[in-house]
Amino acid sequence: MNKKIKLAVYSVNPVQYHAPIFRALNKEKDVDTTILFGSDIGSRAFYSRELRTTIEWDITILKGYQYKFFKNLASENSRGTFSRINFGMFVDILKNRYDAVLIHGYDTISSWIVFLAAKLTGAKIIWRGEATIRPVLRQNPIKKFIKHKVLPFYFKKCDAVMYSCTGNRKYIQQFSVKDEKMFLIPCAVDNSFFRERRIIDQNELLLKRQELGILEDDFVVLFSARFTIRKRPLDLIEAVSAIDNKNIVMLFVGEGLERENMEALCEKYNIKSVFTGFSGQKELPKYYSISDLFAVVSDYDASPKSLNEALNFELPVLVTDKVGTSFDLVKDFKNGFIVESRDVKLMSEKIDYLNKNRIIAKEMGKKSLPVSNDWTIENDVKGIMQALNYVLESRS
Repeated sequence: MNKKIKLAVYSVNPVQYHAPIFRALNKEKDVDTTILFGSDIGSRAFYSRELRTTIEWDITILKGYQYKFFKNLASENSRGTFSRINFGMFVDILKNRYDAVLIHGYDTISSWIVFLAAKLTGAKIIWRGEATIRPVLRQNPIKKFIKHKVLPFYFKKCDAVMYSCTGNRKYIQQFSVKDEKMFLIPCAVDNSFFRERRIIDQNELLLKRQELGILEDDFVVLFSARFTIRKRPLDLIEAVSAIDNKNIVMLFVGEGLERENMEALCEKYNIKSVFTGFSGQKELPKYYSISDLFAVVSDYDASPKSLNEALNFELPVLVTDKVGTSFDLVKDFKNGFIVESRDVKLMSEKIDYLNKNRIIAKEMGKKSLPVSNDWTIENDVKGIMQALNYVLESRS
């Protein structure tokens, strides 16, 4: 290539999981990347209604790459389609004449503003998202109808489409996207960040457990997520209540509207539980390190990054079939179990089995680490570069 590729990336706002990708992409010598942010939420402390707490990330998410913030005409309390309205992006794309534009999602006004500006300037459009097919109970018939009318046309106009996991690929394929224009950008976390912070020393692990009132022989089931109905934390509690749980501790890391219900249910069943509240990235490794099993029991969850994080701590995992990355990251009966969403009985059986077979649980956990080796930031950048080379192969 004779000159650097000018790449613009539309991102709704700074996110702790995207920052490592942007930094790694910035190191590519053949690409000049600029991130176009629709809001500065995430780069500063902000109140989350869903988590009922003020969030301020404990890691740097705005260093190591070029970015621009644009005036957002939407209210900060807006959600969904009208949460990002950044007409300044239209002007920026017209002015800077990027070779390619990478668009995160299609569900904000700004994502369509960027799409239109890219078309007008002749910039190649690469799209990426993480949605998966929702279970019937969570499908909105009107939205489903609109998507099936609009998205085949939308994706046809994109020059490349990136999928993040098997579930996301199936979602995209229903809109008649050709295989040759699809590229993998795996749902990943900064594995090295978590592996470097894993606690291995047994004395330190015991001390961390004691600080939380957890005994050495307790079997710790970790749930790290938003406490929302969609995440189904009450199902997990019901599952533990149905088995001998005198040496089981449920470790809940996070916050949300369901917390009171979760605490009440644990008290009702006399289940030992620990609620830590919201935790930043630097604090999370402590909780993964002292746990024995990680659980994601959502009835819809496109790509929970906590699942990727847990693999780095050699934890066996219990996930539902409605988790988009479940069939990529969990090898059933090898490093964990995949159960049907809302099947509390089967969840109980799997937890009981692992609790009563600790050696097997540890052996299963050891198989989690190799799975994460292909789900990396490096492979995210590799996928982006493959997509760029595909859409710009005729570029002089």
